Amino acid sequence: MIILVFCGKPVSYVIQPPSASDNLSLLLAGLLGFLAQYGINKGGMMANTTKVSLVRNIDVLVAFLFQIFMFHEVPTIIQVIGSVVLLFSTVLVVIWKNDSKS
Repeated sequence: MIILVFCGKPVSYVIQPPSASDNLSLLLAGLLGFLAQYGINKGGMMANTTKVSLVRNIDVLVAFLFQIFMFHEVPTIIQVIGSVVLLFSTVLVVIWKNDSKS
């Protein structure tokens, strides 16, 4: 048992060890995350890096959609401005790299 003090009052929690299904879920999540990261890195090595960076920034859009539709949280204006700056700068780098090659 763990006893914590919260706002001056002791609060106790009983921590139970994880079950076998919890351990299996954590193991599979780690393994699949590793394989996904490995695939992303190998794909990034094979392709043009400027185009890969542009495609990787789609993660921002997917994260916003996930946040809105799954968690019902609307992004703040600061988050939207930050993502627009990030995407705009990446597009500028891709355009600049393509112009310098020709």
